[in-house]
Amino acid sequence: MSSWSLVYAILANHRQPEDVDDNSVINRLWNEASRGKGPFLSEDNTTVVAEDWDLQRLAPLVQGEGETDLSSFPQHDPPVVVRWAATDFRIDGRRRINELVRASAPGPHTVLVLLLGSE
Repeated sequence: MSSWSLVYAILANHRQPEDVDDNSVINRLWNEASRGKGPFLSEDNTTVVAEDWDLQRLAPLVQGEGETDLSSFPQHDPPVVVRWAATDFRIDGRRRINELVRASAPGPHTVLVLLLGSE
């Protein structure tokens, strides 16, 4: 499975009636995470890489309004993050990260990072 196919499969649970394709799901989630300030993401301008993060790097992605005690499904999928302007934005994985924080699981944990342009 290609990196993009894996991202699309992970984000399939987020599909809404207004989403016309997989890319519209990604961009809707990205628009929410960047508060409408981020550029359009596509396979042409964005690269997907897998990175290993420790818990200290993951935890800030769910602080504040991202905190929840709901369980995730499925637990084996890596969180998905967009890196833009030297900042990491979580677009998927809130529940999974919260479970790792509650379990004090030090890692490393695989994270799929969408690198926009020259990031």
